[in-house]
Amino acid sequence: MDLTRDVIYRGFYLNDSSVETDLTAGSPIAGCSLDSFDFSDVDVNQFSEKRSQQDGNDAGDVFLGVRRVRVGGTLYGSTRANLFDRLWALRAALSPTLAQREEPQDKGYRPLYFSVPTDDTSYEGGLIELFIYAMPRALSASMIRDMSGGEDDDALAIPWQATFVCKDPSILGATPVDNVFTEQTIVTGATGQNTGDTITLTAHGLADGDRVRFTTLTGGGGLSSTITYYVVNKTDNTFQVSLTEDGAAVAITGDYSAVAYVVSVTNSASDLDNRGTYIAPVNALWIVGPQSGQIAATVGDSTFTIAVAASTYDRIIRFKGEDKVLTVEEVAVGDPSTTVTAEAPTYNWLTFTNGTTWPVIDPGPGQDWSFTTHGCVQQTGSHWWFYERYA
Repeated sequence: MDLTRDVIYRGFYLNDSSVETDLTAGSPIAGCSLDSFDFSDVDVNQFSEKRSQQDGNDAGDVFLGVRRVRVGGTLYGSTRANLFDRLWALRAALSPTLAQREEPQDKGYRPLYFSVPTDDTSYEGGLIELFIYAMPRALSASMIRDMSGGEDDDALAIPWQATFVCKDPSILGATPVDNVFTEQTIVTGATGQNTGDTITLTAHGLADGDRVRFTTLTGGGGLSSTITYYVVNKTDNTFQVSLTEDGAAVAITGDYSAVAYVVSVTNSASDLDNRGTYIAPVNALWIVGPQSGQIAATVGDSTFTIAVAASTYDRIIRFKGEDKVLTVEEVAVGDPSTTVTAEAPTYNWLTFTNGTTWPVIDPGPGQDWSFTTHGCVQQTGSHWWFYERYA
């Protein structure tokens, strides 16, 4: 913690860097300064059980528990009245009930912002902007007669101490590492021919190996709207589809008068950097259409799929790695701000396909990630992100 820089909680400057930098001889001080800041007290949670026939314990996995933050500072007022006004403001800022009212879903755990300098040139301005979700638990600000005598117009100072608790012990970068997903659109105007097993659409722009999922199949037979196909044998204006890459064309058993499809989209990279010093959980949000589909991901040390069921409405799918929950909320078509059904957990859509489960990003550079969306019409506003974390 760098006490030469601002520390802010709920809009109150617990450490106002201008208090000392603006000092002039003979002028009264007004503001708040931290004299100490300690966030090193973190519980370690581990299952342990006494062995039945010998000394020692059996131990389970290690998890970090509650973090306690202890701060001490001095509150300055240019007059006695000014000091007491500032003291009321400090008490309000460090009220757990007011912290919860500010954002009820956070249950009183609000961001405590601070910063530290760094030699890493990837940080703008040579500063790592950080925060931790903290709830105030105690504030002590004692008036002592020998220290607070004088007249109402005299400048005055009072020492204070406070304790915060953090149910999430993580120290997070203030700005998330955010990756935007490519929007998908439904391609219309195609037809399907029994003769030649081809889909016809002038200048379709597809390439062999592209994956498509059909959203409209009027008349005809042989194709399905619940299967992701590979494009094969494409020409400028026609293409066939296969169940496997470079495989045999699927037979169309009757002419389709109208065909529409969605091209699968992959967002991936191999240069992901986590500049923090601690593992970072992954979060993602997809705004998708009413069509069925699948989202396949490999990120961090995890591989998983989300099987998106068909619906009447658009959906917002939230992958909350911080809380280890997948939720779905149905919204008005074309208007994600209008809720149709409330957000609810939907674990049965989620399948992990390797030994690990919820992904985390290890500290370090050059990490791989990939998200592929099949069929469910991924819309603007879809993205995934994580906060760089510090031990």
